[in-house]
Amino acid sequence: MSLTPKRDERRRRFEGKAPSTTPPPPEAPPAPKRLGKIPSKTKAVSQATLVEIMGDIGADLAKRFRAVEKAHAAEVGTLTKRIDLLEAECNQLRSQRMKYCGIYEHGTTYREGDVLTHRGSLWHCDHDTQTEPNGGGAWTLCVRRGRDGKHAHTLADRGQP
Repeated sequence: MSLTPKRDERRRRFEGKAPSTTPPPPEAPPAPKRLGKIPSKTKAVSQATLVEIMGDIGADLAKRFRAVEKAHAAEVGTLTKRIDLLEAECNQLRSQRMKYCGIYEHGTTYREGDVLTHRGSLWHCDHDTQTEPNGGGAWTLCVRRGRDGKHAHTLADRGQP
């Protein structure tokens, strides 16, 4: 008889015998690694010592952060300028959007980008104004009024749109 079940298993295979029915013993989990014994003098670390160590680590991190910040200051400044320019451009584009204001009303102030209907035509306001759309100054004609259909007056007399 051998000392281990694995050797017995191998011997039976070699000799042509059937393997044993007994399951092999479970393998023990590996023991956790130990870093070594902590000397009894270092077991009781005072709070003041920990605060000092943490302070040193914090100072080192702050020093490294300032170095990275200094190294990338020019890039950050350039990116900040680009962001400011893009925000200004977005605000300008927002102000250029068209907003339909309905039919022209005398005395109303219309803003740049407003669009309205006046005497059957569609007008765009080029800059803030209270003037009537007339083809010059603050207004640009977008769509000219079309002709009425053959029966437009007849349908209007009947009350139909």
